Amino acid sequence: SPGRLVSLLSGALVAVGVPTSADVEAAAWWNPPGKEMYFPESDISEIQAKKNTGISFSGGGSRSFVSSMGQLLALHELGLLEETRYLTGVSGGNWATAVYSYRSPNISDETLLGTWNPPSNITMEELSKIPSGCARGSALSEMWFTVFEAFVTGKNMGSVWIDLIWKNYLKPYGISYDASFAYPNVTDKYGFEYMLYDTKRPFPILSITTLGPDSLAPFPDPLLQYTLLEATPLYVGEAVTQNVTFYHERPLRKDNAEEVMIGGFLESFAFGGDAIPGYNPYGEPPLVMKMRLERPFTLKDAVGLSSMAPAGFVSTFTPFSNDWLPRYTYVSPGDSTVSSRDFLFGDGGSFENVRLTGLIQRRVTNIVLFFNFQTPLKPASKFDPTKSYKTDDIDEQLGYFFGIKPEDRKNAEHRLRDQVFPQADFIPTVQGLQKAQATGRGAVLTTLLETVNNTWLGVEAGFRCNVTWVYLTRASEWEAQLNKEIRDFVVPKDNPGDPSSLPTKGPFKRFPNFNTYEDLVQTAEQANLLSDLAAWVIHANKDLFVEALS
Repeated sequence: SPGRLVSLLSGALVAVGVPTSADVEAAAWWNPPGKEMYFPESDISEIQAKKNTGISFSGGGSRSFVSSMGQLLALHELGLLEETRYLTGVSGGNWATAVYSYRSPNISDETLLGTWNPPSNITMEELSKIPSGCARGSALSEMWFTVFEAFVTGKNMGSVWIDLIWKNYLKPYGISYDASFAYPNVTDKYGFEYMLYDTKRPFPILSITTLGPDSLAPFPDPLLQYTLLEATPLYVGEAVTQNVTFYHERPLRKDNAEEVMIGGFLESFAFGGDAIPGYNPYGEPPLVMKMRLERPFTLKDAVGLSSMAPAGFVSTFTPFSNDWLPRYTYVSPGDSTVSSRDFLFGDGGSFENVRLTGLIQRRVTNIVLFFNFQTPLKPASKFDPTKSYKTDDIDEQLGYFFGIKPEDRKNAEHRLRDQVFPQADFIPTVQGLQKAQATGRGAVLTTLLETVNNTWLGVEAGFRCNVTWVYLTRASEWEAQLNKEIRDFVVPKDNPGDPSSLPTKGPFKRFPNFNTYEDLVQTAEQANLLSDLAAWVIHANKDLFVEALS
């Protein structure tokens, strides 16, 4: 009930030292099968007073982070963020979501977001400068050497990655290493430290893939049973409570699968704790779960896990999973046996590389999706969506939302669980993006779509929503306004009129769809130019974004 929610989540936080162990009480919720889906933020009036809109940033490492920060800058300038209800991301998009939502109040929006230059004003000298405090500077941070050094010295790669993301993407903006994350004015009884999200911003949702129980790894690739964990200021967990059959390849076990209950929400700081017997899941929500907690679940945990791209792959190989992946204790608030066990988690993109389905679960009627991906969108002259498509025609995540996989992709059955729209709507959506791309002002398209039934995600058929798709691509109108030096760098010599043709060398190789597997970090010039393009596309399509978000 709202009254109990307020009693559990009200008062003032105290930021003090973190104890080494504590028995705690945490608020818990779960959605019984067949019941209307409930999210705790629905009881908070200042969240529900905002427009029923949501923004989602895709995965893509530093490329997506920089693009997302440029997009946030432009949306901020248009005054469209304060009344938006939800902000969510995956991987690099999560970095942007976390920094924007939880940064220290001592850092102004002007400092954090920086500025952008119209194309006619861009010079190499200007591109070389990133002001102190501007988030784009994080994309310049060294990454690969630290990861390689950890591998050579035998450290847990997952833990090293989490610390590295904190150091480069969270620490510079006042986010503490030991801090959990919470909604403002939450009572703290245990002396934990918290980062409070700024309620003038949209309610942030960080996306993490639940890979499966550690004791069952490796997980056979054709039979992956991924679900998606959400980390918010109020809770960490999954909306759908269900029994999931996890398959395994453990040679000493007689069975090849085990059923485990997944789902429900725990108050954010308590995620990872070991449940104490005596919990009753059938009381009046919010429920109270007693737990033994070695340390609180921190913002760095959530952000690091959400971008741990190799985790899904590594969890299919037992010899490496122990060295690579950190473990977190998991218990479903819907489980009366309170069976805690160690689970493996990884990059949200292993399940869904731009978070659409969580917004649909919340019945958000106006959604903006930023596809800041590496795969360029091929124009109509090179890609006919009425025929089968391949992974280099368009990012495959878009197809999965319509239940369609690329013809050259094997073992994608678990990704087809992302389907929320009819297959018949895939072709007009792709054609609309190609038509928008051909204008030279970016690939931006708004479509009215109706959901299909998806029991895995708890999505019912018949819900209608407006989806604005924004696909990262070259923009010929923007390129035409660049000075010759910059234009010669970013417009490829071969097939310059084809927006899927990218530079093959020079300081802006593969701009704007940088390959972040080869180049995990960016130069100042790359980060600034990518942010400039991302912001320009929003202003060039201002009317579409104003309509989508207001």
